[in-house]
Amino acid sequence: MFLGQTNKMVDEAQIKKFTDKVTINVGRNQHRVLTGPFLQRVVYWPSLEQDSTTGEMKQVAKMVNVPKEGSQIFDALSSIEKEIRATMGEKEPRSKFKPNNQYLYLIFNREEEEPIVRAASYKWTIFNRLDQIQKQISSKDKNMLAHGLIFMYDIIITKTVGDPNRAQYTTKYSVDPDVESNPFLGSVPVEFLKYSEAQIMETLSEEAQEGKTYLEMIFTPEELKAIEECDIDLTKEINPLSDDKILAKITESPIYFGAKDQNGHYMFPQEEHFMKAMKSMDIKLIESESVDDQKATDSSKTTEVKEEVKEEEPKKLGGIKKEPEGSSPTIKKWGGK
Repeated sequence: MFLGQTNKMVDEAQIKKFTDKVTINVGRNQHRVLTGPFLQRVVYWPSLEQDSTTGEMKQVAKMVNVPKEGSQIFDALSSIEKEIRATMGEKEPRSKFKPNNQYLYLIFNREEEEPIVRAASYKWTIFNRLDQIQKQISSKDKNMLAHGLIFMYDIIITKTVGDPNRAQYTTKYSVDPDVESNPFLGSVPVEFLKYSEAQIMETLSEEAQEGKTYLEMIFTPEELKAIEECDIDLTKEINPLSDDKILAKITESPIYFGAKDQNGHYMFPQEEHFMKAMKSMDIKLIESESVDDQKATDSSKTTEVKEEVKEEEPKKLGGIKKEPEGSSPTIKKWGGK
């Protein structure tokens, strides 16, 4: 048994905690968005990993955060793949190495009985719709928001898949506010959109009705406790890696060019041409190996990536204890009184 607490162990524990995030299921999903969005640009690639139970090699997906301006490594791989696909006759070739935008939020998932702050990764469609819902103006008073701020009510995300065999291209999302969970319909000033978090929280901490603050009308005591105790810092999860660290990650988990998608189709075209192109690059640590080759690979050859983990004080969600900054607008009393 190993004694001690290494930086790598701490890092892996934090990642495991974060990856326990909410999955959007097909059908109706009811969430309460608490904070976000945080833009995360990621690249996925397939690799092989030994199953701890069976000992067999299985295909897994690996992921890294890349800078907004891109990564020279994945940009080169993307160009090679698209060039090969173009020679095969594809009119608009796409690459598996193209960065994907994900929008991270902290939420309550209404499917859970107890309020637990979870991380959620939303597609652009959901991100864009959430922005539209929050900015919608009341039809009765142009100075008021139709629904209020996004954390004041639940949202309903409905996911549909047209063709399960082409889920990547036929999945759609609709997002609507749950008006039944919102006591502040048409009562929040439009100018709230321009105010700082501290100014908003100052107003929400004021008495609203029958000795309750606005916060206590929006959230239950259990929800407020969960918010206060949340120490998930999404800013750490979106930090991009340098090309050196990306290369180290690929060295640790080599790209598997014989990978297949969920329908059993090969993910990469003309593997031999792809590997030939790889040899002309400086990415010499990327290798395409069969499952049998992987079984024969000595585990001692795996390169360990050592990254320094900076110790930082976790940030509280919502800023409920932050000091107010200046004056803030006033929310109409419940029911517009």
